[in-house]
Amino acid sequence: MAPFKPLGAIAVDVLARVAAKRAVTEQLRAQGNRKLVPHREIVRQSKAYLDQHPELYEQAMARAWQLGIDSERIDKAIFDD
Repeated sequence: MAPFKPLGAIAVDVLARVAAKRAVTEQLRAQGNRKLVPHREIVRQSKAYLDQHPELYEQAMARAWQLGIDSERIDKAIFDD
């Protein structure tokens, strides 16, 4: 069974992965790729991109705060005293 993650942490993870996927698709378009790219390839490239750009997690955290996504749980996840 997967370990429990607070909802805020999941939201931040999803926002970071979405940003990475968006960056990868923009790169593919900028390269002039007009072919259909398999989803698994975009996911693979997105994971690599996210590994190379950990600042996307910080940006996702800021975005989550801005959206007000369960800020109490985000507080507890980050500032776990």
